[in-house]
Amino acid sequence: MLDTARTLTAALTEHAALKDRRDRERLTLLAQELGAERVRREPIRARFIRPEREARDAHAQATEARREAEELRAPPPEEAALLIDTKRAAAEQARQLAVDRARRLHGASNREPSTAQSRRDDPGLGM
Repeated sequence: MLDTARTLTAALTEHAALKDRRDRERLTLLAQELGAERVRREPIRARFIRPEREARDAHAQATEARREAEELRAPPPEEAALLIDTKRAAAEQARQLAVDRARRLHGASNREPSTAQSRRDDPGLGM
């Protein structure tokens, strides 16, 4: 029984050391890839960064930008200017809707009494 306890303790200690080593190695790799200053400034965020996902997203954005540039090269300049204005207006409208929605959500949470407050006012069981 004593040998089993020692073996378990040794295995748990080894597991914890291995986990710490993996974490340090991951941060070292992230520092090499993202820059030491960025990892030092935001160590928690750096742990959740997935370079492959960021690269895929950047590639998708670049593809979309190239497609949009080609779309603007095709029509005459007057039509391209009109298309740009239309896209800017749509983007501004989407931004404004997001701001309004955030304001409504934030305002609604401030107006509603908290559940703790509403329970305090509730007569309850009268105990």
